[in-house]
Amino acid sequence: MLLNKPAGVVTACHDPEHPTVIDVLRDSLESRGENDGWLEEIHHVGRLDRATTGALLLTNDGDVSSRISDAGLDGPAKRYRMGLEQPLSEAAQAEAISRVAQGVLLANDARPTLPARLEFLAADEARLTLHEGRHHHVKRLWRTLGNRVVWLHRESVAGLSVAGLAVGDWRELTRDECLRLGAALAHE
Repeated sequence: MLLNKPAGVVTACHDPEHPTVIDVLRDSLESRGENDGWLEEIHHVGRLDRATTGALLLTNDGDVSSRISDAGLDGPAKRYRMGLEQPLSEAAQAEAISRVAQGVLLANDARPTLPARLEFLAADEARLTLHEGRHHHVKRLWRTLGNRVVWLHRESVAGLSVAGLAVGDWRELTRDECLRLGAALAHE
């Protein structure tokens, strides 16, 4: 399933201090009068930090989860949109695009990031497409580039977009989406 994760929610199955993505799903099912017993079988694929909103894939298929999380450059892309604290000139934008395309060595990492695609939507707003996910990857990337992310939204993961899906809403994947991800189909 695909969730448009709200801000303030942690990407975890259980947390004593904060609402979790499972809590969001449970509340949604409860409001629909639907059974939530199956929630114990699912887990999140990757993570979004508590402040970040957007596309989060949840599954009960460990193989799909591993393939998406560990795929590297040939794996499914994650597309983010972000606001930056400091607007960048066209020259600074071109330099950032070039550095990200080559890979950037983040603080406390032994190897540079995989090449990624950066585009600017405005002087202080950008879209970044990654094929890997490191701890606070986008925010650390911008700190290395001398700026700061003030808001972050993941628009899509593995080709699954949250466009048209309200914050906090979720949907089941279609049969074609499951097949594309290599997921086992429950009713075949």
